[in-house]
Amino acid sequence: MTKLDKLKQDLNQGGLKITDSWLRGQILILMSDIESNSSDTLWLTDLETIFDRLSFMFVSSGGDIKILEKTWPHYFNGEIE
Repeated sequence: MTKLDKLKQDLNQGGLKITDSWLRGQILILMSDIESNSSDTLWLTDLETIFDRLSFMFVSSGGDIKILEKTWPHYFNGEIE
């Protein structure tokens, strides 16, 4: 079980139903908010930005990379590293 699956399971058991579709929507909103309100790149580690992590979560939950590429072509350039 992945960490994401564990989180969804824990939330579902607490009475909050988390679907992959809902999660993908929230990730896109979060990414848009970060782009609009952040004055600089947010680094999580020496090699990973917040956009990297969120895009991984989006695709891992069944999201289409083409949505990310269309919305942020200047960032994704056709692939997630």
